[in-house]
Amino acid sequence: MTSTTSEPAVEQLAKKKGKLIRPRGKRGGKKHQSKAALAAAAEVVKAAKKKAARGPSEHSIRIAHFHCLEKEKARLISGKGSDQGQSAELRLAEIEREQAELGGLDAYQDDSLAGSASHRGGESGKWLVQQVIKLRGKETVSLRLLDVGALTGTSYSSYSFINPTYIDINPRASHVIQNDFFDFPLPAQSEEKYDIVCLSLVLNFVGDLAKRGEALVRAHGYLKPEGMLYLVLPLACVANSRYLDHGRLQAILESCGWDVLVNDDSARLTRWLLKRKEEVKGGSKARGGPCWDGTQWKKEEIKVSKTANNFCIKVDQPEQPPKRPAKRAK
Repeated sequence: MTSTTSEPAVEQLAKKKGKLIRPRGKRGGKKHQSKAALAAAAEVVKAAKKKAARGPSEHSIRIAHFHCLEKEKARLISGKGSDQGQSAELRLAEIEREQAELGGLDAYQDDSLAGSASHRGGESGKWLVQQVIKLRGKETVSLRLLDVGALTGTSYSSYSFINPTYIDINPRASHVIQNDFFDFPLPAQSEEKYDIVCLSLVLNFVGDLAKRGEALVRAHGYLKPEGMLYLVLPLACVANSRYLDHGRLQAILESCGWDVLVNDDSARLTRWLLKRKEEVKGGSKARGGPCWDGTQWKKEEIKVSKTANNFCIKVDQPEQPPKRPAKRAK
């Protein structure tokens, strides 16, 4: 498809569900990113690229294998399946061993960093900045941006008008907040909301198909009324999937409360810049929030092919939907 056209820092959690704490040195904004921290992050990327295989095939295979294991693990945890008669507990332990043999999450991230080199597709932050400038002009005012799955937190460090908050479940730099997107606190006040939320190569890592759809709905809770969502997926997720193509993905996005501003495909990625819709009529009654129209998207085969992949996004009623912040007493 072709084009169609901050600064209270968020607290890091002391525990996954525990009391919010704002520790020193863990602020995610631009002014808290020291040159030393950025230099250290650059060294992590450099080391990952040096460690990875020279050809793209080896690290691509490892990434794909890790994704498959994550998907199976999510299915077992949700109680929706087991493997060849084995109990879920035994299979989960086996999956953990397989992932450990692959090097664990650190090795997966190293492969991802190596795969993001400029000659292999590159980081997609530059494309987003170009689109924002086209839409808002060169004199763009400061924008608050939440970058999910940021790893080293360097994608937007060179843009003075972007004030980023970086989060990752396994951060590789000191200025990246360690947190899961599904546990990251929603802004309590309007001035804490973001102009842009980035889910770049995030949904394809989430093993639970329904969680992928939940992420699309949850993103609304972090954004200002005119906020934007930046979604990036491997191109194969829409170009060679049994369950998803460009048209179905657009329909899912629109159902989840997003208007497509720009969609652009590179050799390896499909990139979507989306804008929040107005709250839909009756949407507040849907457990997913006021911007989702309530349509449930199931796993439905739309392409028959032996060589197609199984990438899919399901949208269902979330178990713990994002809550709208309480209004301040007048």
